[in-house]
Amino acid sequence: MELVGIAALGLVSGLMIGCIGIGGVILAVTTGLADPELAYWTHSGNLVFMAVLGGSGTFAGPAIGALVFVVLQDFVMSITQYWRFVMGGVLVLLVVFLPQGLSGAIELLFNRRKGGQ
Repeated sequence: MELVGIAALGLVSGLMIGCIGIGGVILAVTTGLADPELAYWTHSGNLVFMAVLGGSGTFAGPAIGALVFVVLQDFVMSITQYWRFVMGGVLVLLVVFLPQGLSGAIELLFNRRKGGQ
């Protein structure tokens, strides 16, 4: 096996495809459904939104973003049928006012409280 080059690329690609397949099997078993709509581009957009919301500069940022995204989406969906417009507005405000995401804002708050930069 070659560590650098085509062989390593094939190994990594095979591992990634295997993990994706296992994830698909788990999803199909737990939900009883494997729908092509799950591969629609909006699901990828949700993942990017979660990473931006939480902040991709830290390890816990995307997890925080996922939690806040799900709670916010559920809340906004219960209020209006135009929840996608509201979430888009939240994304624009987030990018403009909190470019480091929520984890960056929390880190900044703690640094200010300690008196450091």
